[in-house]
Amino acid sequence: MRYALWLHEELCMMRLCKIKLVVEPSIQWGLGEGNIFFWQDRWLNGNSIDSILNTISISQVKVNYFFNENEWDVDKLLLWLPEGLVHQILQINLNTDSKDIQLFAFSKNGKFRLKDAWNSFRVKKQLSIVDLLKLWFVEYKGHIRNIIPSLIVWYLWLERNNSRFQGIAVCHSRIIQNVIHKIGALYSAKLISGDSFKNYSFSMETFGIELPTDNLQRMSRIVVWLKPRINFFKLNVDTVMVNSVWGCGGIIRDSNGDFLVGFVGPSHISDGKYAINYTILYGLNTILSLGIINVVIEVSSKFFGNSFIWLDNTESCSPNLFYMRRDIIILLSKLNCDFSKVYVKGNVCANAIASLGCGLDSMVDFLSPQLSNRINGLIALDKIGLPYVL
Repeated sequence: MRYALWLHEELCMMRLCKIKLVVEPSIQWGLGEGNIFFWQDRWLNGNSIDSILNTISISQVKVNYFFNENEWDVDKLLLWLPEGLVHQILQINLNTDSKDIQLFAFSKNGKFRLKDAWNSFRVKKQLSIVDLLKLWFVEYKGHIRNIIPSLIVWYLWLERNNSRFQGIAVCHSRIIQNVIHKIGALYSAKLISGDSFKNYSFSMETFGIELPTDNLQRMSRIVVWLKPRINFFKLNVDTVMVNSVWGCGGIIRDSNGDFLVGFVGPSHISDGKYAINYTILYGLNTILSLGIINVVIEVSSKFFGNSFIWLDNTESCSPNLFYMRRDIIILLSKLNCDFSKVYVKGNVCANAIASLGCGLDSMVDFLSPQLSNRINGLIALDKIGLPYVL
């Protein structure tokens, strides 16, 4: 509209109205000062009050009408809304010192980018076989990734002929063994070399090829789970994906390495960043419920710095994480908290617990007698300082 001549305003408005129903569900609000429309804007878990109640309101009431000194005015809310919906609203912690932030659901960081919008709304054509092959192969003559597909097709064709003309049943394991044997033979005949395994040298042993000495690890690393210092407690958390479901788990131990309490359950949003932050949020709530103030949060080194939303100083983030970040920051302000990373082997207890969460319906707390012998054994090994070799 900004650059349209007045003669074209009606046409532009028609086009905007045409895409309104498609685009609007992807535009959400992160609540701050509350200067947005209470009924029409999408500020409650990605929904508007109108959409939840299936109403169409022309009210101009703003969200901050229901504020009372940085808290929700429960009495006002109950006059306007059913009790169940009021309960949902009360789960949102307020921060009236911040601005209301517009968030875009199709973007990982909540900020609008034309690229993200285009990829979200455009009609995507199916890739042709030629395009798929371009993704499969690499631009390096004689590379193992180019050789293996050709060998697979060749031995599939041979198996099909043997099945059709000689009555020999197709056996997938025979195809695999033939490919492995052929790669080894090509290497022995010096028709391919170590360069053919560029960036994939770890796969050479699969084909019976001795790994070049310059690729061998020269030394092993030892990892030990360290107890927190006196008067501190350590919260170890981890996430594990099984069958497209993220399992979340955590364990709290004291300065002697003794187990206090643990928790496990699934993440109901299939996103790794959401899962680890959800696990940390649950762990912080558990710590405060136990009256603990001094705590060390420890995670696996597989998580990058941008996995932890409270470390991000920018105001915008994914809509799924906006209120979670605020909740974590509020809880951290109540604690004397340190943060550390450890190799996955050093976080083996939390990892083992998290793997159990994929089969549960919700997050549950547990005590030591409820743990399996394996996890109790891992806790005991951590307590005595048994090292893990990487």
